[in-house]
Amino acid sequence: MSSASDKMICVRCKRRNATFFVRVKTTQSIADVKQEVSDALSCSSDDSSSPSASASASAVPPQKMRIYASDKEGSDPLPNEATLADHEIANDAVLYVVFRKPGKEEVEDATADSDDDCWEG
Repeated sequence: MSSASDKMICVRCKRRNATFFVRVKTTQSIADVKQEVSDALSCSSDDSSSPSASASASAVPPQKMRIYASDKEGSDPLPNEATLADHEIANDAVLYVVFRKPGKEEVEDATADSDDDCWEG
């Protein structure tokens, strides 16, 4: 019997004008969620409703993503080793995904100024 904290949930992952739904367990890490998002983006690359977003998203590996629990300016990205349960992410929660811009490989702080330079939402 699985515990209540190990249940399967559906999470909305938003990026720009696209929303991807991923099914994950609350005990999975943020790194696992990034992999699920990467897989979902790869599967959606054939979606003709948003060709430019899908084409650029399909090549983004999990290590070039950041996931936020809030879209508020100044919020910190969720750490890879944390679980969804650690951050009280529940069924039907919204997570926000940003990608590292091509050619910007240096590590930047997650401030609004550096996000403009290095990360795209």
